[in-house]
Amino acid sequence: MGAEVSRSRMTGVLLGVFACMALAKIKPPNEWAQTHYLFSYDLGITRRALLGELIQWIGFDGLSNAQAHVIAITLSVLGGVAFTLWMARNLPENVTGLGLGLVAITSFALATFLGNTGYLDGVLMLLGVAALWVPGKGLGAVAVKCLLCCIGVLIHEAMAGTLAVLLAGQLWLQGGRLAAPLPVIAAGGLAVLLMLWTPFADEALARITTEVDARALDFNVRVFALDAVVAFRDGDVPRYAVGWEDVTYLFERSWVLPVALVYTAVLLRWLLMLTGHRLTLDRIAIALVVVGPLGVLLIAYDLSRFASLAILQGYMMLALLCRIDAKGAERCVQVFTPLVLMALLTANTLIAFPTLNPLPNYYDRLPGALLDFGEWAN
Repeated sequence: MGAEVSRSRMTGVLLGVFACMALAKIKPPNEWAQTHYLFSYDLGITRRALLGELIQWIGFDGLSNAQAHVIAITLSVLGGVAFTLWMARNLPENVTGLGLGLVAITSFALATFLGNTGYLDGVLMLLGVAALWVPGKGLGAVAVKCLLCCIGVLIHEAMAGTLAVLLAGQLWLQGGRLAAPLPVIAAGGLAVLLMLWTPFADEALARITTEVDARALDFNVRVFALDAVVAFRDGDVPRYAVGWEDVTYLFERSWVLPVALVYTAVLLRWLLMLTGHRLTLDRIAIALVVVGPLGVLLIAYDLSRFASLAILQGYMMLALLCRIDAKGAERCVQVFTPLVLMALLTANTLIAFPTLNPLPNYYDRLPGALLDFGEWAN
């Protein structure tokens, strides 16, 4: 399986590379992310309010711009560290395992995760990795995993379609087939209940806007973010719906998404090659884990964000397989040859998306130049 690399050395190298990625990609959060820190259950039963409630419990009745930036950077960095540690602690202790870790840590998927600084995905990643580390498949372990998934849903309902699916895959591959659907059922059920309890915009939006405005001490509240946590009656259109017509969405749909889908398909193909000795149902479960986050795109326009989560979950599934499947770990050296690893590392350095490359020269060449064309916007 190649030259051995100690676990501690692999962890140190991957954390060092992650630190470089974080320094290169972390940026001040946008107003959408900051606004989410101002929600709480003082505003009634609304989605995405748990993090803001916890921030209030700590003693922050209001947030300054600087405080919001610290929270945002902390969330994204800790989420990235959790992902890095999961990879470092589970990949094979050899050169191939180290190479796979470097590919994952330098991927444009993690770059996008970090570039969306302050989004709630950082907290979801922390909860997801914590749940993955819960040992066993018995009633107690499953209950803890479901609880962490439900906490994630209270922070952002995307937990149900992303990391909850990964936890279901873990239970399935470990032999807990009856328990496997429970994380998704628990998270999805709670997400549905939250949507049913969410107040209608015509009843609560003005009050929520006033209270959230009062908590933003020196920065502007993103009004579109308020629409995302209330319900709308038939015929009413939330303000964030304009995102479906935005030029950035068109760009991501036509350029970013195809690249991400190809990358995801190749990664999934390699996962299936590693597990040719397993049952067909196991391989179907692996495929569902990887493509699960892509299902969120049916109701969300954050294309690069959820496509990147699909890729990250693919890598996390790869690390999980190396941990629980000795044959799969042994086959890594055959599937991920030095040539393949070199090709992946090269691709990571060349693939770049506009949210991560705001420099003016990005718009001087394709595909970024399309963002400035009036006919593209129309």
